[in-house]
Amino acid sequence: MIKTLIRWVLGAVAMTLAVKLANSAGMTGVRIDNFAAALVSIALLTLVNAVLRPIVNALACAINMMTFGLFRLVINGAMWMLVSRLDVGLHVNGILDAIVASLLLTILGWVLDLIIPAKSRGDE
Repeated sequence: MIKTLIRWVLGAVAMTLAVKLANSAGMTGVRIDNFAAALVSIALLTLVNAVLRPIVNALACAINMMTFGLFRLVINGAMWMLVSRLDVGLHVNGILDAIVASLLLTILGWVLDLIIPAKSRGDE
């Protein structure tokens, strides 16, 4: 239970940082209202990725093969846009902004996993 809460908070921190980095890079079409909105958004993004993403990936298998997997970036961006449409405090105006924010979230999540290894968070 504790490890889930820690991952949730770290995910919200990473999402907030990803949005701030995207904004500083000139992508002004993505923003988040506050940290509470980041907590709700990351929870919904995790749920959407667990439920809808496998279905979309299966349907887009041929396109993924033709683009050597790069279409997954569009799918990730679409998941961000879907969560932003739920009006929970995450605002995304375009697919390019969503793709950049998604990439930044992936990179920041990877860096956080390097800084705080899973073993120290309670994973076995």
